[in-house]
Amino acid sequence: MDKSTATAAPSGSKILSNVRDELLAEARQSPGLLADLANLERYVAETYSARSFIELLQNADDAQAQRFAMMRSGEWLLCANDGHAFSRQDFYSLCRSASSAKRRGQTIGYRGIGFKSVVGVATDVHLFSNDLQATFSRALTNSSLGSDTPAPLIRVPHALALDPTDSVLAEVKLLQRSGLTTVFVLGGLDSDRVQDEFDQFDVDYLLFLRHVREAVLTNSGSRTYTCERESTTTDIREITVAGPDRYSAWRIHHVGECDLAFSLDNGEPVALTSATAIAHAFLPTLDSTGFGIRINADFSTDPSRTRVVFDDTTFLRMDEAAGAIAQLITQATLAGESGAKVRRALTPTVELATLSLQKRSFRTELITRVKTRLAALKDQIMLAPIWLNKGDVAKMAAHLKRSVLPQGDGIDAAQTTFLRYIGVQVISLKTVAAAAKHMAPSIEGCAELLTQTARDVTSGVSMRELIDQPIWWSESQREPVELAKIVNAKVALTAAFVSAVGGAGLSLNELARLLSSAGVTPVAIACLLPFLAQNTTGTPQTFASATPATQQPDSSSRDIDLFLSNEHGQLKSLTSTAPITSQSLPAWRGAEQYVAQVLQEHGYSVEDRSRQNLGYDLYAEKGNDKRYFEVKLLDYAGQPFIITTNEEAVARECGDRYVIALTLRSSDSVHVQFVRNPVRNMRFVRQCRQWVWECSDYAFSSEHALK
Repeated sequence: MDKSTATAAPSGSKILSNVRDELLAEARQSPGLLADLANLERYVAETYSARSFIELLQNADDAQAQRFAMMRSGEWLLCANDGHAFSRQDFYSLCRSASSAKRRGQTIGYRGIGFKSVVGVATDVHLFSNDLQATFSRALTNSSLGSDTPAPLIRVPHALALDPTDSVLAEVKLLQRSGLTTVFVLGGLDSDRVQDEFDQFDVDYLLFLRHVREAVLTNSGSRTYTCERESTTTDIREITVAGPDRYSAWRIHHVGECDLAFSLDNGEPVALTSATAIAHAFLPTLDSTGFGIRINADFSTDPSRTRVVFDDTTFLRMDEAAGAIAQLITQATLAGESGAKVRRALTPTVELATLSLQKRSFRTELITRVKTRLAALKDQIMLAPIWLNKGDVAKMAAHLKRSVLPQGDGIDAAQTTFLRYIGVQVISLKTVAAAAKHMAPSIEGCAELLTQTARDVTSGVSMRELIDQPIWWSESQREPVELAKIVNAKVALTAAFVSAVGGAGLSLNELARLLSSAGVTPVAIACLLPFLAQNTTGTPQTFASATPATQQPDSSSRDIDLFLSNEHGQLKSLTSTAPITSQSLPAWRGAEQYVAQVLQEHGYSVEDRSRQNLGYDLYAEKGNDKRYFEVKLLDYAGQPFIITTNEEAVARECGDRYVIALTLRSSDSVHVQFVRNPVRNMRFVRQCRQWVWECSDYAFSSEHALK
């Protein structure tokens, strides 16, 4: 502006007298209004309890301050920042209630009542901002009015009423010389409340601020909180916040007027817990987002600023957030394994099965909106069946021309539940069987299809259908063919294929029975399965115990075979004809000790983790072989047992490394049966008594006995 036409800003004393005269005149004309404002101020102080520091920090950020300080000095509390000094309009808005010049969406605060939260910690307030100096005091207001009508503290300003000899003035000058332009001096302190404010101040208060980079709090000692912001793109910021006892890194996606904050670990997103994944209305609320991220937007809140309230503005911002979350989920899902960490962070943290029954909240509203916006995703992707190997999952994806996500390691149980919740389908056994005609499954895939068909009698796929499918491997073929071609050629199924069938959980005898039930003659079965004829005892057995000498595994395989035999819990004859029942085995801890003994005898080092609620009881390690054991104590052979939701989730995630140890004691021995990958190899039925999984469809077979 040209100096000749510029209008000089009014001096501080001019601003003070102008505003004071107007508000005193108004108070004299409306003493009832003044009393009402005093009551309003007390209400604000109560609802903003333990948030005075937050409100002062917010006001500093709105003044575009880079530095913020709170300092206890004797009987005084000083609050300072280096933001813009008070203008006449700023000062006028500070004095009045709900008359802020701030505009919603442009600044954090907009109601014009947040500063009045200081009433909860102080009885006198003195302001220094450039040459503007003023005091707020109920006693001075009553004296000026000549009345004892209840008066608010932050209403009528007065000339600075600090003793010129008070040492606090020297503190003010030091702060001003350090570049802090505005200083509040609070007196008549409620020491307990002030201490609570110091104790509760958190570094995360800086996370969604726009300007403040440093906050220094000085009480008995000094604590510094910092926030560094770096924009990597126009819509993404990398932020680090640090305090005396905590450092955290964040990646914030800015969409519309919403911020989605991902917590980072070594630069990669990690999911927050439900308790820490909260919504911010620039400053933290008590509402959970329902996802493993924090969300910041101009949500409407109650007077305490701790709860989001539902109105048109909140729903508008929530719709923006839901659209941004849905877009990120879609991108991460279509990215496959490379998007796994983002998917985990964007997986709901609540029980989706009961979501519709839960009380309406921020998280229920947001999850519902995200689900609506993900409707198209269910037509773009499918979930792989958990029993099918990765290589054949990739072939299925190419055949179906869809993105297919593997469950287990790529998609954990919580993500699977969420994807199912939004309508994503798991590839059915029938679809895999139909695709097998065209995609040439691997030996492992053919064995898995065969085993799953035998296990899932409700799939609509029969063994007779599979006989006519090109899923059978013989020594004379380099690719899978129909079984009739192998029968006509009078050759055996390849040992690798039969071994894969055993590895998938189908015993040699079971395979023979299935072929017989599908109409294959005994002569043909004997030709297809020559290994079966080697069993001269008449005892049903798994392939692992019927492998010909030329196919015996090496010593390392035999160690692993400790957990492979009879892995799916099918009938295996016992050495004793008497039924096995438990006698005096001492509860769970004793059972775990017996299992640990078996493992140690096979060269494993064992750690008892049963008290850590990890989803398993024992961790065993031998070389590169690492396994997790859940111990189940049985009262009798074949007794149903349960696994919890936590155990089931860990079992899915760990796959073959997870083993259930069924433990039973007879009169003279302890019998242990290991079941590897129980989620795949056993059939569990979900029961309603609580969220657990029960297995009753198995036969206990003693594999290890301790005398």
